[in-house]
Amino acid sequence: MKLQNLDTLDLKQTFVTKLPVEILNLQQLRHLLIHGYGDRSYSGSKYGFESPKEIGALQSLQKLCFIEAGDERNSSLIRELGKLKELNRLGILKLSKEYGRELCSSIEKLIKIEAISLISVNENEIIDLQPITSPSSSLQRIYLTGRLEASPRCISSLDSLPVMHLSWGQPKDNPLWSLENLPNLVHLKLLQAY
Repeated sequence: MKLQNLDTLDLKQTFVTKLPVEILNLQQLRHLLIHGYGDRSYSGSKYGFESPKEIGALQSLQKLCFIEAGDERNSSLIRELGKLKELNRLGILKLSKEYGRELCSSIEKLIKIEAISLISVNENEIIDLQPITSPSSSLQRIYLTGRLEASPRCISSLDSLPVMHLSWGQPKDNPLWSLENLPNLVHLKLLQAY
C-alpha cells in the first residue's frame, strides 16, 4: 500500500472481512472502521474483520471498529491491542472466555479509551472482565454483549461513566447493585441482562 498519509479507512457496509498485512505500513492511519450487518451472528447481525496479528504497529490508531477476535489461538492479537496507546474507541467481536486475562490487561493499558464495545462469539459465551482493576478514567461508553458470570468489580470505580449497555449478561448478581454507585450514569440499557 502506497497511501502513506491515509488518515481514515472507512469500509463500513462493504464485504471486506480480512485485511492484508500491508495495512501495517499505513503509520498515519487514525481511524480503521470495518463492519457490516447481515445474518452472521446473534450480536445484532454485526460482523467485523480479521486483522493482521501485529495490529499494535499502527501506533496512531484512535478508532478501531470492529476487529474479530476469532479462536483462542489469537490471544497474541488481543495483547497487541494494548500497544495502541492513542486508541479512544475500540470494538471487538467474537470474544471467548479464554481471552479474559489478555483482554483485561490490554484494556487497562488504553489510558485514552472513551468507548468500548465487546461482543462475545455467541449468547452463551462468557466475557470475563473480572481481572480489570483500574480502567481508564476517560471511559464514557461501555457496550457489552455476552454473558457475565458476575458484574465486573471495576464498574463501581467508573464514577464519570454516562452510558452503559448490557445485553445477554445474565450475571448471578443483580447488575444494578454495582451500577447504583455511578452518579453520572444517564443512559442505561439492559437487554436480557438479568
